[in-house]
Amino acid sequence: MNYEGSHIPRPTGEFDVRRFPHFTLYKETPANPTHHVPVLIVPGFASSASSFLLLSNELNARGFTTIRIQYEFGRPGEPKKLLVLPDVSKLKQQAIVDAIQTEGVPLVENGSKHVIAITHSKGALDIARVAVDHPEFFQDEAIFMDAPSNLRPRPSLVGALRMLSRSNHQDKLDKEQLAAERGKTVAELVQANNAFAHRYGGIHRLMDISSSAWGSAYELLPILREKRIGTIIIANTEDAFNSPESFDGVRDRVDGIVRTTGIHSAVKFLPEACEYVARLLEQHDTTA
Repeated sequence: MNYEGSHIPRPTGEFDVRRFPHFTLYKETPANPTHHVPVLIVPGFASSASSFLLLSNELNARGFTTIRIQYEFGRPGEPKKLLVLPDVSKLKQQAIVDAIQTEGVPLVENGSKHVIAITHSKGALDIARVAVDHPEFFQDEAIFMDAPSNLRPRPSLVGALRMLSRSNHQDKLDKEQLAAERGKTVAELVQANNAFAHRYGGIHRLMDISSSAWGSAYELLPILREKRIGTIIIANTEDAFNSPESFDGVRDRVDGIVRTTGIHSAVKFLPEACEYVARLLEQHDTTA
């Protein structure tokens, strides 16, 4: 069975879709859930919820309920900055808050909703900003940051845009090579991911690029530690944006850095990358 326009079969279990003013929420509950706390999958720049179907399926197969977010831009009432420009970052952060408040599991002691979180790329910055304001969402849990961007000190805007341009070019080449080497299924996933990114254009794309290039969670990481929110970085050896060595500067600001093989977007396209992430979450979660 195909769903969400993909060629990935939907696992058995419950599949729910909820539409909000500025995002769509996809919730997959496995037929035999074995973990109490759901996993929130937070996408990065220009990524759709469907980009993380492989990861969601792998987590479902291991008994996790998953929550995925599809941001919806350009709708009436979206947040603005300087009166007229769309505030893409604020929209994303509000979507994360609403998703957790809607589908998170209440803590026994105070009723606050909470989740385990896995982010990709710029999703690390988006969720770090949320966690600073809402540490209760991640109480006794952790944030896993796969191939995170925006963890180094804030660079100059010009320098950041140059680095982003070079990294984007290499990442494009990496995905083309992956599609050529791994066959039809992976090629179709890469093509679908690129098609969504191309549709995501205009002023919203420019605002998100600016935030991706210049935003930084570097100063937020110590605050997360103070609030006792665990953060684990998953560093990919062939990441065009951030090499594993680039995270040495934040080693004392996070709770762990693990290293695995793969390109920046491996978790979107490769079953083995999804299996690696799912095993990490299994080792962390004690509710099974």
